Amino acid sequence: MNLYAPEGKFLWDFWIYEEDGIYHLFHLEAPLSDDSHSRHRNSSVGYAISKDLINWEYKGTVLKASDLEDDWDSVSIWTGCTIKKDDTYYMFYTSRCKRDVAEDGYVGHTQRIGVATSKDLINWEKYRGNPIIVADERYYEKQMDAYNKHEGCRDPFVVYDEDEKMYYAFFTARDKNGHPKYRGCIGRARSKDLINWEVMPPAASPHIFTDMEVPSLHKHNGKWYMIFAVKKRMV
Repeated sequence: MNLYAPEGKFLWDFWIYEEDGIYHLFHLEAPLSDDSHSRHRNSSVGYAISKDLINWEYKGTVLKASDLEDDWDSVSIWTGCTIKKDDTYYMFYTSRCKRDVAEDGYVGHTQRIGVATSKDLINWEKYRGNPIIVADERYYEKQMDAYNKHEGCRDPFVVYDEDEKMYYAFFTARDKNGHPKYRGCIGRARSKDLINWEVMPPAASPHIFTDMEVPSLHKHNGKWYMIFAVKKRMV
């Protein structure tokens, strides 16, 4: 079995973009000097390529948190996705701000989604208008209403609907209604240009999960299928 991991780093959540027979792997990474918990506060996006999905060549860190405390993405970079429109690549990612501090001292309690663009998949420029997607209080639980005081808006997965000529983003969020511990839902937003997004009601909100994480959509025989990870289920 071939195993890939950048030297001296943790590696976890990842996503793959394929083009012209080359697989481009983006993944969260953090120094092994961190413990398993603190790595989430220091994560960035690493990048590797492969022609066979077995042997990978690490290319380094391509996206990391801002050094400015007031910036929306000053804590760490979390899970996202990468797609291409025309001749530009778009990386959607999750982050938090050091200025958002909960009553218990937790730093970065509010999650938001932003985007960076690239022409070569290596050099990325963050959009100055970030964040582009936040939890809309009309549909989603806000930080002060959350039982754990964390506002969910993370793990974006973007697809293009040929029929509607529209991009849709699906993300991990929390419904504003229902039992406080079981509001986990899949949020939804739409856009024509990948920059300006209209946040919509949840795509799925069964009220039996605490969280519905890292959603992905796949079309098969004319029907969309949504896959997600479950953190906790009501019994």
